[in-house]
This record gives sequence, structure tokens and C-alpha cells, in this order.
Amino acid sequence: MRNIVRSGAVVAFAAVLAGCGDAVGPAKPVPAGSVSFAYTADEAGSYVAAGAPLVNARGWASAGTWAAAGRSARYPGTKVVVTGYTAAEGARTGTLFAVSVPLNAAGTQVPIDVNCAAETCSGALLLAGVPPRVQDARPTRSCFVTAGVLHVARADAERVQGTFSGRGFCLDNPGTVGGGGTEFHIDGGAFD
Repeated sequence: MRNIVRSGAVVAFAAVLAGCGDAVGPAKPVPAGSVSFAYTADEAGSYVAAGAPLVNARGWASAGTWAAAGRSARYPGTKVVVTGYTAAEGARTGTLFAVSVPLNAAGTQVPIDVNCAAETCSGALLLAGVPPRVQDARPTRSCFVTAGVLHVARADAERVQGTFSGRGFCLDNPGTVGGGGTEFHIDGGAFD
């Protein structure tokens, strides 16, 4: 990503895309980014999100395929959240992936932990069947990385880059009885 999003569309982890920006006026440009990885769950595949989100005047991203980074809502001075979103043209929902990245020096390795509640670890999740603004959405599938590793190549005010891998589980129709769980693995993850 060429610049970390400072305003316009700030990505929040867990609430995931609680965009904030000007209530009126033109949308602010958001730099293009990229997030990609290979995965296995019920099936194997790849996830690729690249480009800049189309952001409205309120700072909310539209459906489409894009990647962006913004300051963490919980740790705005020490973490950013990298988010990728993929949706078919004209679709109102898609698949969102988010990973928190501590603003560490280049070459740092940090654990990905599903229970991460500190400035020195990372958390990652994938939500399927959600609109870009997901606060009230009910995903059709939720996948959580329970253990993994994130390598920070660069994380500063201008750019965030790195790689990641991990394992966890997916729940179909989260919040329903008998939703079922599936193992989930991510390999070859990269963000920029």
C-alpha cells in the first residue's frame, strides 16, 4: 500500500470496516493496496484483493475488489489493520479478510493469535457473505486464524508490507445451532 489511510476510510478490526470520514463533502482518495494468500478449508483456493476502494463522502467503502490499511481503532498509535475485500461486480456482499499489523521495525516477526488483545501480537479473520461495512452483517461463514506468524517487512506512516501464514477454523452460518466447524489453513499470505 502506498500510503496508510489516515482519514476517509479508516479500517477497524473486529468491528471490521467502521469507516469514518467527513459527513459531507467529496470523498478522499484511498491508496490502492493488495492482500493475497492460498487457503484450505472444505476446499482449496486463493484469495486476491487488490486496488483502491471506492469511498463515499461519509468514508464508507463500496462493494468491489480492493485492499486498504488504516489505523487500528483499539491501538491507533501502534497498529494498523490491513483489509482486503472481494465481491463480484454488482454484488452487495463479498468476502472480507482483515489482519492487524503492529507498527514494528522491519524484519520483526509477531504471533497471530485469535485471542490477541495487546499491541505486540496480530489477529486475523475472514468473513464471507458480508457487505463492506460489516457492523450489523451476519456472515455466511466466519474463519479465524487461531495460531500463526506475521512477518513485518515495513510498517510506517507511508507503507505497510509483510507476509503471514496460520491455521484456525471456519464456522458456517455463525451464531446458529449446528453451524459446524472446519479446519482452516493460510499459506503464502502477503500484503502491501
